[in-house]
Amino acid sequence: MKILIARFLSLFRKRRQEHEMEQELRSHLELLAEENVRRGMSPSEARYAALRSFGNVERTKQEYRDQRGLPSLESFWQDLRYTVRGLHRNPGFATVVIVTLALGIAASTAVFSVVDPLLFRSLPYPKDDQLVSLGYMGPVDNNEFNVVSSYFDWKQAQTPFQSITAMRPGVGCDAMIGDVPRRINCYAVDGNFLETFGVVPFLGRDFDEEENLPHAPGVALLSYGFWQSVFGGDPSVLGKTLTLDGAPVRIIGVLPKNFEMPQLGEIDVMEPAHLDPSLPRSANSGSFLRTFARLRPGVSLEQAREAMLPLFDDSKEKDVPPELRSEVHLVVRSLRDRQIHDVKVSAWMLFGSVLALLLAACTNIASLMLARAAARRQGLAMRAVLGAGRGRLVRQTLTESLLLGLLGGIAGCCAAWALLRICVSLAPQGMLRLDHARIDLRVLLFALAGSLCAALLFGMAPALDPPRAETLASWRSAGLTRTLFRKVLVAAQVALSLVLLAGASLLLRSLWKIEVQPLGFDAEHVVTASFVFLRHRYDAVPAQVNFFTELEDRMRRIPGGGITAFSDSIPPHGSKGRPYSNLRIAGHPPVAQNGGMVEFRWVSPDYFKAMGIRIIAGRAFEESERDSGESPVILGSSLARRLFGHESPLGQQIMLDADGRWCPVVGVAA
Repeated sequence: MKILIARFLSLFRKRRQEHEMEQELRSHLELLAEENVRRGMSPSEARYAALRSFGNVERTKQEYRDQRGLPSLESFWQDLRYTVRGLHRNPGFATVVIVTLALGIAASTAVFSVVDPLLFRSLPYPKDDQLVSLGYMGPVDNNEFNVVSSYFDWKQAQTPFQSITAMRPGVGCDAMIGDVPRRINCYAVDGNFLETFGVVPFLGRDFDEEENLPHAPGVALLSYGFWQSVFGGDPSVLGKTLTLDGAPVRIIGVLPKNFEMPQLGEIDVMEPAHLDPSLPRSANSGSFLRTFARLRPGVSLEQAREAMLPLFDDSKEKDVPPELRSEVHLVVRSLRDRQIHDVKVSAWMLFGSVLALLLAACTNIASLMLARAAARRQGLAMRAVLGAGRGRLVRQTLTESLLLGLLGGIAGCCAAWALLRICVSLAPQGMLRLDHARIDLRVLLFALAGSLCAALLFGMAPALDPPRAETLASWRSAGLTRTLFRKVLVAAQVALSLVLLAGASLLLRSLWKIEVQPLGFDAEHVVTASFVFLRHRYDAVPAQVNFFTELEDRMRRIPGGGITAFSDSIPPHGSKGRPYSNLRIAGHPPVAQNGGMVEFRWVSPDYFKAMGIRIIAGRAFEESERDSGESPVILGSSLARRLFGHESPLGQQIMLDADGRWCPVVGVAA
């Protein structure tokens, strides 16, 4: 170690050591010459004989330098200075290479910062690879779900998991912050929810068994953000009371700062779900849950699914209506897959596209480097003739490539930061984990690795073209030789460019189709507003009806207020759905054994006018039908064709639920 340090320090005393070496060699030669003079030689003959006996002076100097210094580092420093001088003499070439590489690095780094939280970064749970989502998959929901009765059966008899837990789908609740009501995001979870995910509260404690029992006093855990924004991060919040939906709950803890719900929903308050196994199965089979579990060590997803199939088949017979059983199957998948399933393919395609762009940039730079190497071929050949080895010349070429790659990487990181800010500002709301995208150390390391790999990639092209001594036969180059390697580079660049161009064209075409896709209603000049009722004030239906009746009267009295209508949901998605197989048509056989979901909404009579939806057959709803006790329906044209074909649906009776209530079809909407 001391020798290595001494050699490193010698790099900074090089001039002094060269002077000392010159003096030492000169004294050796003088001593040999004096000895020869004493033997009877003349001074000139004595010096010549001393030089012959001493050997090659320059080789001796080089051996001395190798023993006292770090030859590899010195040669690298020489190559670096040579590269800087060469790029300074040709700034245009350096600028083109750096800008080309910077564009590729900027695009790949910015996209990596977006896809990294989706595809590569660990989830904020210990041993996140053991966490899975499981449940029924059917037309009722786009994700796997469970019901309380099945969850109790699975929790008691399952074997592949260390623990299994559940949560109710997130709902909004009303919190009183002082005297001000505030709508917040509340989640009800089973008592072992945090334990299953390996999460420990940042402040306070987790729920205990008694607090999870039915009819237990209300307690709650606050999210870190809610604790900071409402209570100012006050540690004395523990034990205080928070009013949720008119009921007091005691605060027992604060969740960690990086905690996130497994389905990526925003959370303010977490409460116990108070699941009651004593209720009749019919009551618990209609209560929906999201189910998660932690695998036992060594158990794969496929093994867990095989172990859960008997339990699933048994509970399906008990809890799933017969008409839906053929459309329901078991899903056991990783938590990451559950979170990014809808965007996984898109993320990989986007990441692959920018890597292809970076590769195209590298092939372009490699062509430039080959052209530059051809222009310097005689100089390299001269160095080879003078004794420079193949490895030494390759190192010189790669040093130039690494310097260009480093400069391009630095410029690319700066451009990536700006590009990411632009993308985040222009991106629509709701893009998955976009708020996690940032240029941090992990992303910078990716950019550095990409820059170095790119430098090696385009630097190997001229390095693999060895200088030849016959190049010295003429001081003028005869022109570029179209070697096979150059042809491969050009072909690869053209192929990558065509793939990227085709992909970009298809993307723009898809985006254009989305923009011009008919929605079935006229969204121009339509203003929407959503209302959320305080449960303890508007828990009865008559109170809600009176609210909207009075609101509608006031809206109609506004001069120039246009058309006012009400609905239980905002298009294009309906708030409710029924399995297609549940529909019944009077006087017709059952419609189908399966067929997905049929979405519908409750609307006021002026809804179709307000939304610009044409009634192509029959009529719209009438004011007199509001309190008539009847339940007329208007079908969408697609559903009407599916149910009745060429038969007119007007006047037909449809049953939406198995409650015996028939609804007359009064119209068909476009």
